[in-house]
Amino acid sequence: MNKLSILIFDGSKKKATFINKLIKGLVQHGHKVTVAEFHSDKKNRIFGVTYINLGSERKKLSLVLESLILLIVTLFKRDFFRRFLRLVKGFLNMNIKEIRKVNLVNAILKTKPDIVHLQWLSLLPFCEELLDKGLTKFVLSQRGTHINVRPFIDGENFSYLKRVFAKIDGFHSVSKAIQEKSNLIYTSKQKVDEVVYSGINIADIEFNKQYFKGKTLNLLSVGRPHWIKGYAAMIKVCSMLKNEGLDFKYTIIGTNTNEEELLYLIAHYSLEDRVILKPKVSQETVFKLMRSSSALVLPSLEEGIANVAIEAMVVGLPVISTNCGGMAELIEDHKSGYLVPVNNKRALAGAIINFSQENLETINELRQKARQKVEVQHNTAKMVEDMEKLYYKCLS
Repeated sequence: MNKLSILIFDGSKKKATFINKLIKGLVQHGHKVTVAEFHSDKKNRIFGVTYINLGSERKKLSLVLESLILLIVTLFKRDFFRRFLRLVKGFLNMNIKEIRKVNLVNAILKTKPDIVHLQWLSLLPFCEELLDKGLTKFVLSQRGTHINVRPFIDGENFSYLKRVFAKIDGFHSVSKAIQEKSNLIYTSKQKVDEVVYSGINIADIEFNKQYFKGKTLNLLSVGRPHWIKGYAAMIKVCSMLKNEGLDFKYTIIGTNTNEEELLYLIAHYSLEDRVILKPKVSQETVFKLMRSSSALVLPSLEEGIANVAIEAMVVGLPVISTNCGGMAELIEDHKSGYLVPVNNKRALAGAIINFSQENLETINELRQKARQKVEVQHNTAKMVEDMEKLYYKCLS
């Protein structure tokens, strides 16, 4: 296959693990990769990749200089005078969004990519005019609350996505469940939508051979304190576990220590000595905590496929999860983990109690199957190859 020129458009302050692994894999396969970004992170740049800053809100002088440079290098490209006027108007009004839109057009004219890969749905407003110009092909990644929650509680957003999705050349869904959500918004016989599971560098993560459930059950959750993560319900489950006489501790990593709702529930159920809130920590620390925990609990109301569950399965930490989103694509109940109905507190409490009574031989067999599942479905090499197939499919 011909090597491609791929522009990755990522607007996040810190790039997701999936994106960095994809970029590295594409470069290793000989493709030309350009990353267009809002927030420049020079410390974590990948060798062999070209980075284009579309404009930072904080660094106004840098924004002006980089915008002018992008404009100058596209001097003899199409619609130069119109782009020049838009940029001047953007500077005069200090309209950051408009400046970034023009800079993205200039970045595409400069690099002439075969594919522009949008990493988040929130980036669509920056590309809407480009979707009609036919300058290149567009692929959109679909994951998270932007696709499986927001369109279904915001009618205006649903209508917007339905209109714009019809113009996109290809879709990358992180799970079959996400793909089904996308099809509720827009579908057609011509729609290209491929499921590509997130990859993980399995060989770099040591399996915990010395797993010990412990007399006190150490339960762990990792993730931001968003309502969709189900932490409030899990604290109520903890109250039920306490009433059943279970000896346990429950730690949530990634929350702010001033989360009022969670703190209120902890106090209301007198769980101060059982439930611990901790701020976000490094990936290395997360893995360390996983190796000293009894089980990972995922009480979410909705997920694509939770990366933290994938990581836990690689480490060898049993996962007890709600059967939300694409989690059933990762976990086979009682074989590679445990699944319970969504938002069913009694079922979740029952699963945790049953797990506490499970013999170690059965748990170790489950841990091995969980690791094997991830090795097959979520290895990085397969992820990169599947993304390449999606790009070529869009181009053909």
